[in-house]
Amino acid sequence: MDWNSLDPDKQKVLAGILLRNCKRTEIDRAISMGFRPSDSLDTLTRKDSELPAAESAAQRLSDLIALAVENERLGSLVKGLQLIKLGSVTFRNLADLVEVGASEVSISGIQGFEFQGAANRLGIVDFDDLLKRLAEIKEATCRFILPQGESRSSIGTGVLVAEDLVLTNCHVLEAVIGPDFTGKRMMPPAGFACEFGYSSTDKSSVVAPLAASESWVIALSPKAANGKAAASSPTKDLDYALVRLAAHPALTNGQKRCFEKPANIDPFEAGVPILVVHYPGQERLSASFGKTVQNDGAQTRVRYDADTEAGTSGSGVYRLPKCSLISLHQGANRSGGYNQGIPIQAILQDSLQRGKQ
Repeated sequence: MDWNSLDPDKQKVLAGILLRNCKRTEIDRAISMGFRPSDSLDTLTRKDSELPAAESAAQRLSDLIALAVENERLGSLVKGLQLIKLGSVTFRNLADLVEVGASEVSISGIQGFEFQGAANRLGIVDFDDLLKRLAEIKEATCRFILPQGESRSSIGTGVLVAEDLVLTNCHVLEAVIGPDFTGKRMMPPAGFACEFGYSSTDKSSVVAPLAASESWVIALSPKAANGKAAASSPTKDLDYALVRLAAHPALTNGQKRCFEKPANIDPFEAGVPILVVHYPGQERLSASFGKTVQNDGAQTRVRYDADTEAGTSGSGVYRLPKCSLISLHQGANRSGGYNQGIPIQAILQDSLQRGKQ
């Protein structure tokens, strides 16, 4: 982009971005790089000093940009700001934002820019921290298996959320939980278990049987009656099951396995990059990347565009880059073109409430 010939409409967009994202000291530092070292916002825009504070700040930035274009110094000013805001998603994509007339990185409706914007929200991520977090998620993710001779059959994914508790969808286990959701439940079938570490790199997996007692189901909320897994559901039908293992599924070296903790953050913001860690079909441990999408209906489900298949139900949905657990994948809405999950905080609140009853 030729900053020094920026037209008035784009100057206005740039001024708005600077107003929302820059401190006064940062603006002054950039001015000293693009103009004279002794210059500042005050010295270059004195005529705006008598305006009300909020109006003055916006007008000063507009006048500064116009002055910079007039003196062919806007390119230097922008370069200075990008150095000062190094690592900022907004300033890495500044030219694109100004070009399309937007103030945020994720822009719905701009072909090819929305996904790029979601990915760019990651910023600069510490490599070792990311690898460590992914290893923790790998340890905590399992698949539910039914014995079928030497070939075990996977029916869905689960997430270890305590030393001996696994969270999954209720519809994954509905065939083995039994029809009575309020009274005693049948014992888990013989050989029914959670398998951890079924991946291409692990030499051997860890098979953890479910607790052999009628109290193996700790809490659950069924899916909406007569509804598809991905149908819009009321808050009482959260389609989850919290089940107990017979023992903690230690790692093959005998050390304790990591388990996941729910993240207390808003899961409904659109355009946020996410990661789904799952066992699709009968495949080994897999990962799908995507972003959250706009949910115009009741916010009882988190929607996203990551690829999933049968078997993904019950997997964790993580917000990048910190890989925070925000949702439990539930199903797909093929006609709507999105996948969706249950907010993890809604599950936590519901399970705590049921524990008090």
